Formats: sequence, C-alpha cells, structure tokens
Amino acid sequence: MSLKSVRFFPNWDETSILQVTGFLYLINYIINHQSPINNWIEIGSHLGESSTLLLGFPQIKKIHIIEQSEYSCKLLSKKFENKINAHQCVIYNDLSEKILPSFLDNSIDCVYIDGDHNYDSVKQDIELSISKLVVGGFLCGHDYNKSWPGVIDAVNFFISNSNYSQKDLILFEDSSWLFRKK
Repeated sequence: MSLKSVRFFPNWDETSILQVTGFLYLINYIINHQSPINNWIEIGSHLGESSTLLLGFPQIKKIHIIEQSEYSCKLLSKKFENKINAHQCVIYNDLSEKILPSFLDNSIDCVYIDGDHNYDSVKQDIELSISKLVVGGFLCGHDYNKSWPGVIDAVNFFISNSNYSQKDLILFEDSSWLFRKK
C-alpha cells in the first residue's frame, strides 16, 4: 500500500508552506491560551505529519492518536516508538466513536478532528468530543474548506445547535478550525 501526504490533498498548492504554517499557528494559538496541554486527542493521523509536529512541543505532554487504519497504526507505532515508551503518545487502532467514550468527561485539553470528512462522521466526532474537553479546552479540526463540504456543514451545524456563534469560530490558513469550550 502506498500512502500519500494528505496535508497537500486534494488540491492544495504543494509549493506552498501554508499547510504546515497554518497548523503551527493553530498550535501556537492553543499553547498561548492554555499551557501545558496535558492531553491532546488527534482523530485521524494517517502518516503522522500533524502528530510529528505536535510531539515536538514540550508544552504538549501527551497525545492520544485515534486512527482506524491498521497499516497507518503500524507505521505510527514505529515512528513514535520512543514517545510511546516515554508515555507521551498512545495510539488507538479503532474508530473514534468507539474510543472517545472511554475518555472521562472534562479530562482533555484539545481534540483535533481530521478523520473521516463526511458530514455524519465529523458531526459525531464533535458531539462525542465536546463533553470530554475541560472548560477552556479546544475543539478543533482540519479541512474547513469547499473541498470538504461535510466538514463545513458539520461545524456549522454545531454552531447553530449550541451556545456558540460564528464569531467563536477561528479559522487558520491551512483550513484548520477552532472553538474554545465555554
């Protein structure tokens, strides 16, 4: 199986660094508003590009990666072996809907949703994640752009059916999106 970077998929300009710098701006925003980050959940890791960046920040103490692809999980386990052994990274090879309920409510500082991009999956990930976040924690994700209408629709549904408004939504250059839990 050949895996391709998804940070530059489906139609981003591969000569642009915005897909990396935008994500770094999101991380910087979160760290500047809440540090340390004791527990960060990443839903969907694929090749571990985002996870690699996250694990480079000492303010982020532990990352929980939820990835449904067994092949990707094997790659990630090798790639992050030292971080796993140091208890800074845990990899769950399963669907987010099965793993998220196992986390205690009000125990997670950040959830980054970048798994299945269809409307129902993103909506479900948002619904399952919000109670897991501490007050002041961050609900965020990737691909809030016209190439992924399911992401836009699920995020907008969350806005229209919660105590959040469009002004609470922060967007970044890489199409990452963010809310801070009230």
